[in-house]
Amino acid sequence: MTRPWRKLLLFVHVLAAVGLFGTDLVLLVLGISGASGSDPQAVYPAALALYKPTRRLPSRERRLPAAR
Repeated sequence: MTRPWRKLLLFVHVLAAVGLFGTDLVLLVLGISGASGSDPQAVYPAALALYKPTRRLPSRERRLPAAR
């Protein structure tokens, strides 16, 4: 693999790792605040924003394509 490709691959790897680490931190903070009895008006909207799907797919799009 050439040097530019290695640099690009390393950049993508670090970017993905930092993004996943940030997501873990947010979930940890939400979990701690929920378990410690924080105000539900503050915790629940943030948790719903993380877990709520942005768009529902029609049932025909949710199915896996048939193997041919």
